[in-house]
Amino acid sequence: MVNLSINKMDYTKMKVKELKKLCKERKIKGYSKLKKKELISLLDSEKIQKVSDGPSRMRPMSPLLRKIENLI
Repeated sequence: MVNLSINKMDYTKMKVKELKKLCKERKIKGYSKLKKKELISLLDSEKIQKVSDGPSRMRPMSPLLRKIENLI
């Protein structure tokens, strides 16, 4: 069972500017025109996604790496 209370932050007490700064630090895209409630929702969903992805999350392999792998 995954504990979702890890790093639980109360975004409702933060200002919009602070929420946008968090989005920028976490490299979330598409946050610049969102309102406070939307930013909070975005940050909450991003946190849940990170917890559920865990360490097994892998980036897709680039075409160059696929060619190298096929040569080996």
